[in-house]
Amino acid sequence: ILALLLLIPSAISTLALFTITEHTRDSNFWMNILQSRPLICFGAGALMMMAWFWSKLFRNFFLYLYVLGHELTHVIFILLCGGKVSGFNVTLEGGYVMTNKSNFLIALSPYFVPFWSLIVLGISFLLELFWDIPYQHYALYSAIGATWTFHLAWTIWMIPRDQPDLKENGTIFSVVIIYFANVLLLAGMLCLVPGGLSFKSFAAHWMSLLSHFIDACSVILQRSI
Repeated sequence: ILALLLLIPSAISTLALFTITEHTRDSNFWMNILQSRPLICFGAGALMMMAWFWSKLFRNFFLYLYVLGHELTHVIFILLCGGKVSGFNVTLEGGYVMTNKSNFLIALSPYFVPFWSLIVLGISFLLELFWDIPYQHYALYSAIGATWTFHLAWTIWMIPRDQPDLKENGTIFSVVIIYFANVLLLAGMLCLVPGGLSFKSFAAHWMSLLSHFIDACSVILQRSI
């Protein structure tokens, strides 16, 4: 039931991304974003990672990196939720974390938190503190595009393969949470692109669509009565 209810904000969030021009009153809004240098760099990184993914070069190495990031994300959220880690293992066949606590956030966080993108952000922040590297921001956008696509591609590849994390809280509920969280993550990244979306405009458009949805439901209920 909760999964079905969450389909509503998931659909509104998706629709908000594709119809944001209605709120900004700028018909060239998406064209301006797509032509911006940050998004071009992001797209270049994403395309290179997709090309690698389909080529299967160094597949075992990158699979190990994905599993490592997956299990480390579990560990981080276990600690954030006040749990303890008593065991940790990573192999090409999979991995596991032994803990005294679990919830849907701990179980599903690796499917919507791009671990290696956060690592890249951290490294970039540290480098910027000590050195002024030319075109560092453009390199960062490319690296974020590559690592986020890496996360997304492997996540989509993993989900149909009998994941215990999904069964723990119900597969349908888990898939809806993963989709909803990734849509919000994409919106958040677009809001961080200079000259792109703003959190304020996206939130205002999201609330406007929710209001239209509630009005439509009210009309349908009145007609049925």
